[in-house]
Amino acid sequence: MSTTSIDVLRENIRRIQRRRTRLVSLREISVGVAALAALFAVLAILEMMFELPLVGRLALTGILVVAAGAFAWRYIYIHRQMGRDQRRIAHYVDEHIPELEQRLITSMEFGEKRPPGDSSALVEKLWEDTLVKLQTLDTDRVSTIRSAWPMAAAALVALGGLFHTVWSFNQFSLAGMRVIMPWVQP
Repeated sequence: MSTTSIDVLRENIRRIQRRRTRLVSLREISVGVAALAALFAVLAILEMMFELPLVGRLALTGILVVAAGAFAWRYIYIHRQMGRDQRRIAHYVDEHIPELEQRLITSMEFGEKRPPGDSSALVEKLWEDTLVKLQTLDTDRVSTIRSAWPMAAAALVALGGLFHTVWSFNQFSLAGMRVIMPWVQP
């Protein structure tokens, strides 16, 4: 029963970790898309206003590429940090569900190094107690989708505004093309 209890606890943590990773990924991708769309609009407006020479357009393209690279690096960095340690997720869950009373993080710590002798029975009881407590609580509130919706909406609004502007204004469309492909002549 004890091995099963700790395994079920670990599986619960992995499930929470997967859900949290998906939500953070959605939020980070949305932030990147919204920011890149806004940056592209600003760069296209600069190109439209000043009709920059080739060097200026190359600089604008470089700024856009560097920004895209920075967002890609940030996404990869955050994604790698999310999957590192089950103890961090257990600590995060314990912080967001005070009813657990730090049982989950303690269970995970004892799951890594099992004490010998009589303490082993106490640890097994802790695992079982934590599992029962965790099954009665709503763990979905730890990683709620509400945190990702504002960023996803911002990304959709930014993309929608950008597509509408490109579609509606020929000058902006040409300036945007020159930002993306600086070798195109004005």
